[in-house]
Amino acid sequence: VCMYLFFSRSWRLKEFFVPLVILVAIGAWSLYQGNLLNRFSQMFNEMDKVTTQTEKNDSVFRTSIGHRIMVWSYSWDVALENPVFGVGNKRYQELKVEWAENSRYPKALAESLPGSHAHSQYFQEIALRGFIGLFSLAFLFLYPLYFGVKFIRLNDRSTHYAGYMLVSIVIGFVVFSLSEVALKHPD
Repeated sequence: VCMYLFFSRSWRLKEFFVPLVILVAIGAWSLYQGNLLNRFSQMFNEMDKVTTQTEKNDSVFRTSIGHRIMVWSYSWDVALENPVFGVGNKRYQELKVEWAENSRYPKALAESLPGSHAHSQYFQEIALRGFIGLFSLAFLFLYPLYFGVKFIRLNDRSTHYAGYMLVSIVIGFVVFSLSEVALKHPD
């Protein structure tokens, strides 16, 4: 809705107000009907435990949030070791074990599944493929986004809607890639 209003040349208040009211109503219903509020409460509780944990207790890193924070931190440190080209998948997995044995990271890191990923496409790229991989990923997202915006600005209705779909899909992948590795493939 916001993208449509941003790229639309003229719009009326009711064209903006009705979809906004519908989105707010659906959002409010979703918050109170499901366990969404409980899940947010649990997430903040887990984050608090991770930030205040002691070195001897790594059980906080065995939760969903704790594991993600630990793997993101690990991936960033791996990227700092070889920032231009990254370390590759094999070395990434080897470093997990080495750093856990040297107590640089909790044992929970080495005990995670072999071949596991960074739970963020961006951290995954920068750790495995360095800044070159991260720039390639950015190009992979920006290239179709550019054409989507270009299609939206055309006066042709068929390309106009195709542009909205393309931009929506790219934004979906960009957001989803914050906490998952949507583009992971066997290395």
